[in-house]
Amino acid sequence: MKNALLAIVVAAVVGCAFAKCNPYTVYVKDDQSLQTALSSARPGARILLYPLAPYYTGPFVISVNATPDCPITIAGLKPGEVTLSSKLDSDCLTLDGASNVVIRDLVIYGVRPLEGDKVVFGMRLLHSNFNLVENVVFHRISGTGVLLTNSSSNTFSGCKFSLIDRVGLATEEDSNNNTITKCTFGDELKFEAVNLYFGCSQNRVVQNTFNGRYCTFTSWIELYGSDNIISGNTFKNPDSVSIDPGIDAFGSGNLFQANTFDLNLDKYCISGESDNNRICASNKALHSAGLTDKEIDKSC
Repeated sequence: MKNALLAIVVAAVVGCAFAKCNPYTVYVKDDQSLQTALSSARPGARILLYPLAPYYTGPFVISVNATPDCPITIAGLKPGEVTLSSKLDSDCLTLDGASNVVIRDLVIYGVRPLEGDKVVFGMRLLHSNFNLVENVVFHRISGTGVLLTNSSSNTFSGCKFSLIDRVGLATEEDSNNNTITKCTFGDELKFEAVNLYFGCSQNRVVQNTFNGRYCTFTSWIELYGSDNIISGNTFKNPDSVSIDPGIDAFGSGNLFQANTFDLNLDKYCISGESDNNRICASNKALHSAGLTDKEIDKSC
C-alpha cells in the first residue's frame, strides 16, 4: 500500500513538473473587454490591444500569478499607437498580487487627480513580483509615473517618462532587486526622476538616460535605500536646471560606477548626507564642481 501511494505521489509531481503551457490569445477593442480579459486571464494569455480613439479608459487591474515559462502578456498591436488612460482621480493600471506578467508597447497618458493634493499613478505595483514592463511610455501624468510597493524582482526596460508632475519611478516598503534599464527620463519632470525609498535595497538603475530639459527637480535620483547599484547612466542638463546635487544619497552601501554627468552647473554630481557609499573613479563629471564631495574609490 505504501509503495502504491508513493507511486501516485511521484506520478503527480512528475506530471506537474512537465505540465505544458496552454497559450491563448484575446484581441481587445474596448474598455470593458480589456478589463474582462485582465480579470479572467490565465497563465499563457496573450492580451493584444487594437488602437482605440482616443484611448482605453481605466482604471484597469490585473491580479494573476503566472509562471516564468507561461507568462501573461499585455501588449499593443501597434507600438506607440495604443494608449491607456483613466477616469479622473484614478490610477491607470494596477498590478495587485500579480507575477510573471509582461506589459509592452503601450502609452499611459493623461492620468490626473480630482484635487491637486491627491497623488495618482500611471502604473502601480502592489505585492507584485517578477514582472516585465517594456517599451511603455508614461506621458502627461499629474502624479507619479510608476510606484512599486512591496514589489520585487521586476524589470522596467526601454520605457520613457515625460511631462510628469511628481516622481517618474519610485519604490517603497521593501521593494527590492528591481531593475530599471535603458529607460529615458525627461523632458519636463517636476520631481526627481527616480526615488528609491527607505527599506529598498539591491535595486539596479543601469544604462538609462536622464535629461534635465524643462525640468524643475533638484536631483535626478533621490536614494534613501541601501545597497543599490547606479551604473552606466547618462545625465544631461542642457538647460542648466538648478540641480543640487545630481544624485542625492541618503542611504549607505550604494555603488556608483561608470556614470557620465554633464551637470552644466557649479554643483556636485553625487552628494548627500551619507558618507558610506562607494563612488567609483570610473564616473565622469563634466561642466560641474566635480564628481563628489565624498571619498572617491580609485579601484573601480
